[in-house]
Amino acid sequence: MAKSMKCAIGTRTVSVDDAIEMRDNAKKRKLDYPDFQCPECGKSVRPHCAGGNACAHFEHLSRNPNCRLSDPAR
Repeated sequence: MAKSMKCAIGTRTVSVDDAIEMRDNAKKRKLDYPDFQCPECGKSVRPHCAGGNACAHFEHLSRNPNCRLSDPAR
């Protein structure tokens, strides 16, 4: 399964590490999270930190069977 390491925010592309930092800063300031979007299908994604055997990556909020970056088991 492909996992995305980048996402789109408007016209910008950001790395998962930058997105995690942006999310954490928004949380600290009690602001809305940025609208992270899949670079392939444009649907909303969220950044996940590395842990266990998984590296940091983005995951779709809702599974998209038409996107190769969407987890088929979700």
